[in-house]
Amino acid sequence: MSLTGLTIAITGSRRGSELSRIVKNLGGRPYVAPTVGIEADLKTPDNAIVEFIKRITKQDVDYMIFMTGPGVFSLMSIAKSYGMED
Repeated sequence: MSLTGLTIAITGSRRGSELSRIVKNLGGRPYVAPTVGIEADLKTPDNAIVEFIKRITKQDVDYMIFMTGPGVFSLMSIAKSYGMED
């Protein structure tokens, strides 16, 4: 499998460096943005979370690796509340 030319977002901090090495070995560019452990108030999310969502939706990220289901749900819920669900 080749990831040449692809940017791969890695959201797990626990194994981020290991996954980065794997992505690099397969020719990809890792983009590490740890999100595991985020507990957000969906009514008033932290600005850093909103900025993270804006950043990954504006950049050309080919794939994202999520480490937890609740983390994905939280990110998607916040994105939807800010009109960024697409």
